[in-house]
Amino acid sequence: MARRPLVLFGKYRGSASGRIDITGITGTGRFQQTVQVRPESQRADNTALRWLWARNRVAVLDDERQMAGNQNAEPAITSLGLEYSLLTAFTSFVAVDSQVVNLKSSGAAALFIAGTPKFAAQAIRKAAEIGWKAKIIINFPSGSIGGTLKPAGLENSVGVIVGTINKDPTDSKWSGDEGVQAYKAFFAKYLQGADFENTSYLTGYMQGMILERVLKQCGDDLSRKNIVKQAKSLSHVVLPTAFPGVEVNTSGSSNMIWSQMQLQRWSGSSWEPFGGVLDASSE
Repeated sequence: MARRPLVLFGKYRGSASGRIDITGITGTGRFQQTVQVRPESQRADNTALRWLWARNRVAVLDDERQMAGNQNAEPAITSLGLEYSLLTAFTSFVAVDSQVVNLKSSGAAALFIAGTPKFAAQAIRKAAEIGWKAKIIINFPSGSIGGTLKPAGLENSVGVIVGTINKDPTDSKWSGDEGVQAYKAFFAKYLQGADFENTSYLTGYMQGMILERVLKQCGDDLSRKNIVKQAKSLSHVVLPTAFPGVEVNTSGSSNMIWSQMQLQRWSGSSWEPFGGVLDASSE
């Protein structure tokens, strides 16, 4: 925990008076600090603190529910989720809808959704329902047509932007691509009955190819040390289903497998790439 801040959450329901004494031991010796609590200490720009407290409280209650069997945790979590518009195990749909409505009323012109396909679909659908014409950007895990866009409504999703690492196997423009054809054959053999439009399967397929590459580089030395070494020694690896220009590079100082992405926009029937490949290693 060296050099990491210690963050404490609490909620005091009395009047703003008195003091808070903080004591502890650090790497350099004993630590002590006193914070005076006065009415004038309350600041209008600290309104986010109540949400930070609520989020932490939900996490604590959820731990108590799962690990200690606290039967009172679920109603308390639900109450906090509804009061503070938080995503919880029991208020997810309500919270997503209310957050989208609140964001629209704030005057925001863009909505970035960093969630799983289920909640990304809900947010896109809600934005359409209330007529919010925001620029919507979703994260890569939610870039699936079958997992996100169809549940949200293909028309509701027009204009949605996502960054991708792979070719879209459902797009006819890749139908003659050898890498996509190999994936289709793999899917037909091992994933019969699964939704081909859910490209989460393709992500797993590509991760499997990367693992195969790492193990081949290990040779006969499958020690933990060598596996880690080889995983950090991937250089200009191009997977057959990766979007053109996207490759895998790792090093001793970078464990990030995917550091490049191609932006694309949903047209209503397909993903349309725009701009060049973005590289996180460049400025």
